[in-house]
Amino acid sequence: MLNSIKDKVWKRLKGWKFPLFSTVGREVLLKEIIQALLTYSMSYFKFPMKLINDLYRMKTIFWWGYSKKKKKIHWCKWTKLCKTKERGGMRFRDISTFNQVLLAKQVWRLIRNLNSLYGKVLKASYFPNKIILDAFCGSKAFYVWRSLMWGKEIIIGGYRWRIGDGNDVRILHDPWLQGPVSFKIFDKPHLPNDFFVIDLQNQDGEWDEEFIRNNFYNKDSDMILSLPSENRDLGKILWHYSKNGEYSVKSFYEFERES
Repeated sequence: MLNSIKDKVWKRLKGWKFPLFSTVGREVLLKEIIQALLTYSMSYFKFPMKLINDLYRMKTIFWWGYSKKKKKIHWCKWTKLCKTKERGGMRFRDISTFNQVLLAKQVWRLIRNLNSLYGKVLKASYFPNKIILDAFCGSKAFYVWRSLMWGKEIIIGGYRWRIGDGNDVRILHDPWLQGPVSFKIFDKPHLPNDFFVIDLQNQDGEWDEEFIRNNFYNKDSDMILSLPSENRDLGKILWHYSKNGEYSVKSFYEFERES
């Protein structure tokens, strides 16, 4: 199914005459033109490693030059060229990572716009009674769904709940604290699995500080009590590593630097 992508990239690379381009010219062509050929497909399908390695090989041949008479020397691996220029690379995008980042963006769109036709079909098929972040990949799932579940791994690592009224945020399982790494309760107390954040509040909406102090580790207690309690809005999923709480390709790389 994805072989046409490889053929399209190779046809484009063969059409460019290597001696006519400077190093900067080859860099721009690979970063702008070739990457654009891949972006749409990478947004919906997980590329197999064989395809990724073939694409790397084609890019490498174009970058270092090729000749019918003799083989050109490849002075370093493509993975080295994917590093930042400060670290000796050329900052080419790692195809596998960028593929996963784009698939994560599709998962985020489903979180924000589940009422779309695309969202309704997937929800009815794969997660009718839960949110997409709690869904899993069955053995008979379509390739698109398996690809999205791979992209979801990125969202899992950087999302948290804004608790709202606390009715839909599970105390022990959901990430809802503003602490680092997991955003979850660090030292889980002996509470029922179906306890929600609202169960930590008094009838007036304020935190039940005595109950919280008696049942949670000190650091967890401090983080809970630091959160605003009186909020009648619905809970909302946020991407922690952006100012507006929305996931984007740029915010992922900021998340990657922090993690």
